[in-house]
Amino acid sequence: MDINIYVNQKKINPLYQKAIAEYVKRLSPYCTLSIVCVAGKIKCTSGKNTTNYCISGSDTISSEDYAARINSLTSSGTSKINFYIGYDESLTADMENFSLCSVQPSAEMTALLLSEQTYRAYTILNNITYHK
Repeated sequence: MDINIYVNQKKINPLYQKAIAEYVKRLSPYCTLSIVCVAGKIKCTSGKNTTNYCISGSDTISSEDYAARINSLTSSGTSKINFYIGYDESLTADMENFSLCSVQPSAEMTALLLSEQTYRAYTILNNITYHK
């Protein structure tokens, strides 16, 4: 599975980058996770085996539900998931959206939370103890 997180800004703070890099490393046996910073306009990528999500809104999703969603997408043949953070509605209007928490964090914090929740989802799916 290829997972891309598109963030609407020029770059991510090095402190967030360091934390995200840890989750990218932990996820490497299960998927390829990439953070892509593109400020302003972006063209949404789509394809036969691609699913796009917008991370915004007020509908929060639990770790278990997020894991179930990834499992369902994998089972249905999806090989690429794109998440869009901080983009306007002209790009994300046709996408399913959800939020990771009840507050509205910054785009880079949302990318970090999404990286962590993706790692959490794969630990749930593979029956791995999350906390060591």
